[in-house]
Formats: sequence, C-alpha cells, structure tokens
Amino acid sequence: MAKSSKKASPKTEEGAVGIIETSASVGVDIEGVTKLPLAVEGTCECGVDKAFVDNLVNEARAFAGRACEALSSRLDELEGGAAVLEDRMTKYDSGGVKYPKDTREYVVKAGETMSQIAKELLSNAGLFGKIAMWNYDRYPSLRADSNKVDEGWSLRIPPE
Repeated sequence: MAKSSKKASPKTEEGAVGIIETSASVGVDIEGVTKLPLAVEGTCECGVDKAFVDNLVNEARAFAGRACEALSSRLDELEGGAAVLEDRMTKYDSGGVKYPKDTREYVVKAGETMSQIAKELLSNAGLFGKIAMWNYDRYPSLRADSNKVDEGWSLRIPPE
C-alpha cells in the first residue's frame, strides 16, 4: 500500500482502500473510481480528493450503523416470538393442562397396546389417541406412535 502524503492521514487512505476493496468484493462496478474528483490540495498520493474520501467513509459508517440497528431490532422481534412459543410449549409439556378430578391412572401391563387399553377402559378402541394426548407430557414418544406403550407406564385415562 502506498504511503500517504503529509496532507492526508494514513487513516483516510486506509478507509479509501477499504471502500474500494469492499466495492470490488461485492461486485460493484468500480470503474467510476477513475472519475473521482481530484484536487492538488488535500489529496492522497493516489490523487483522490481527501474530502471526497472522508465523505464516502462517513456514509459507509452511517449505512453500517443503520444496518446493524435494523438487524438488531429484527433479532429482538424474533427472540420475543421464540420466547412466546417456548412458554406455550413449556406450559403444555409440563402438565399445564388441567385434568378433571375423575381422571384415572392405569399402569400398562406387558404386551398391551393403547388400542387394547382404550377398548378395555373406555369401551372404544378408537379413543386410544385421546389417551395418548392426555399423556404427551409424560411420554413424548406417544407423539410419534400413539399406539405404542411400554410396560410399567402410568397413563392418565380421561373420564368416559
């Protein structure tokens, strides 16, 4: 990198080089760089007007600041939405659902399926899904297969 003249600080020249390199890296046409306003006084060794470069640097900083603020604001919105969803899931999964007082408990025996339990206790094998829903918080695997239960599980049985 060329050294700066006494009339332009190294910071200004680095800023100018950074802007040109950034423009090229994002595919911006930098042909216009050859048409930059030139002046004898206040120029870098490359012949670019110092005030013009300072203005570009300031505009780039302002744009970066606005972009960061916009991204930060959007991130806050997304985090807030995620927190709301997490609260809903936590309440559901932690047993936040209120069950009637006449809810029964049933301990699964070896070889039983949810359909068999529903037919035996609710007189309708098709209600196995209702039993599964009442027990998702205890046994999340019921979400994938509502009819598969393991021996020893204690299931909530909805009132008839």
